[in-house]
Amino acid sequence: MLGVIKRLSPRERMLGAVALMLVLVLGLVYGGLMPGMAAARSAAVRNADAEIELSVIRSLAPAATTGAASTVDTGALQQSAEAAGLVIVDQRAVDGGVMMTVTASDARGVLRWLTANAGVAAIESFVVDAASTGGVTANVQFRGTAS
Repeated sequence: MLGVIKRLSPRERMLGAVALMLVLVLGLVYGGLMPGMAAARSAAVRNADAEIELSVIRSLAPAATTGAASTVDTGALQQSAEAAGLVIVDQRAVDGGVMMTVTASDARGVLRWLTANAGVAAIESFVVDAASTGGVTANVQFRGTAS
């Protein structure tokens, strides 16, 4: 290989070096820089979408009332969850409120259920995860005390 390079004239070696540098620069731009920029744009879009979803979830919770702690009507939540096609996996009193774990075929069903019950109980926290058996599992903590 070195013998082939030595047989080339200085002008041909210079041309080969320039071509090699161009290939290296193009490889770095298209192999590193552009995918990195696309990932940064994708992360920014996901972050903006998450902020929008968080503001929607926060808007579902009615404003906190001053005075006595509100109560959570667990019976109404159970009935509406079953009517919406959700399966209640767990329900327990946590930190002066109620934590419910429900499963559904998709996240839209859970969001519809929460939207329909915005006036029944204030949402303290909300997490939706993909279930191992398909569908989703949602953990929702409602503010107040269990009734």
